[in-house]
Amino acid sequence: MANHYDEPEVQEWPRDAKVDEAKEALMAELFEKRHEVFYGRQIAVFFERRFYHWITTKALNELADEGRVRSVTEALIGSAEGEMIRFYWSKRTRYFRRQMQEIQKLVHEFSTPGMMRALGLHGEAMFDVGLARFGWSEKARHARLFQGKEWTQTGHNLDRISERDGVEYGVEVKNALSYIDRIELIAKIEMCKRKLPRQVDSVKVDSAGASGLGRNVRGGTWPRLSWGRSVL
Repeated sequence: MANHYDEPEVQEWPRDAKVDEAKEALMAELFEKRHEVFYGRQIAVFFERRFYHWITTKALNELADEGRVRSVTEALIGSAEGEMIRFYWSKRTRYFRRQMQEIQKLVHEFSTPGMMRALGLHGEAMFDVGLARFGWSEKARHARLFQGKEWTQTGHNLDRISERDGVEYGVEVKNALSYIDRIELIAKIEMCKRKLPRQVDSVKVDSAGASGLGRNVRGGTWPRLSWGRSVL
């Protein structure tokens, strides 16, 4: 089965009332105001401070099924793994095919292995500088072994181990739009609980390139750094 590049997996859960709220927000703030073509992941970034990605995706799917917006799924150009990209646009949008082609080229440009590696390194560099400015000191990176304790249950490691105010934290740096894989997340929490630091920071760094946005597209295009401590 083909992978969907720009849509998170939507599991079958009881329907969330937030889906209806997201649908109205999408119509009022996007499709009724802007006669442009968008793709699923791009829209999820637009609204990620208000809705989880899966909520936005569910809302988009329902709007398309109801005929309130137009939508089509196409193969992602240059993808060797059969990835797909889904587009959405207002019924009043003209020249949508031309816009879809431009988006395809842009996404492909920022999805090449060399570009993705460069973006990842840039994201890590921004993260390291940001933590240093706020008084965090780095104790280790890409760590499975720390202070004589080693994690051997899986092949995962912690991107960073940082210390502040006498407390050590396991840190995961993500320069990507998708959520961290659930199995990986559980493994890294267990690393912090059982073997390495007592607490874990979940960190996400997004950049314009990783978002695949920019060029007259608003939302999700600025670098941002956030973290939230989870006491285990």
